[in-house]
Amino acid sequence: DQTVFSKGTAWSYYSAGSLDGTTWKTEFDGRWDTGNAPLGYYTSDPSNSRGYQTILDYGDDTNNKRPTAYFQRQIPLSSDPTDNDEFILNFVADDGFIVYVNGEEAGRYLMPDGEANYSSFASSYAPGNPDEGTLTLPAQLFHRGVNLMAVELHNNAANSTDLYWDAELIKQSSTTTGIETLSTDPEFTLPDKGNLSIQACFEPL
Repeated sequence: DQTVFSKGTAWSYYSAGSLDGTTWKTEFDGRWDTGNAPLGYYTSDPSNSRGYQTILDYGDDTNNKRPTAYFQRQIPLSSDPTDNDEFILNFVADDGFIVYVNGEEAGRYLMPDGEANYSSFASSYAPGNPDEGTLTLPAQLFHRGVNLMAVELHNNAANSTDLYWDAELIKQSSTTTGIETLSTDPEFTLPDKGNLSIQACFEPL
């Protein structure tokens, strides 16, 4: 495994209003502010017990907060991904988000289907407050050189007390050289004698 970037590191962010109709998903904007994750706010806890490193601006009305915050990160890669590479995004989020790689949607969490805009709310609150999870991002969206990861983070209600974002990206590579297929049946009976080293391999339906 190769850690492309770790949790707690810096993201460019914009939390001052709508970016609908702009090129924020496809072009890096060097004018944005930069801050280390976790990024967000928790208005019910002035002590910041969640450990936010960067506090986002939600507006002037705690009962009508800005629904969406935006994040960008440049990802340099020294080579094109192969068919054996996977990119794993381990995230901590509150509430829902959509992640894009080089302008293409790569995954979403707690967001309704269809195109989202600045005014869209997450489909649910994050029950883990915040939630921790994993998304496998399509390797074909990445390329050799500088890639752009863009994230839109949505709250589930205008009067929500919190917003949270942190993530890490892991590149996993595997090879099947020299491996013999023992069985493709859905069930396999282990021998009752001797030692056998086997590995279960799966492909998405």
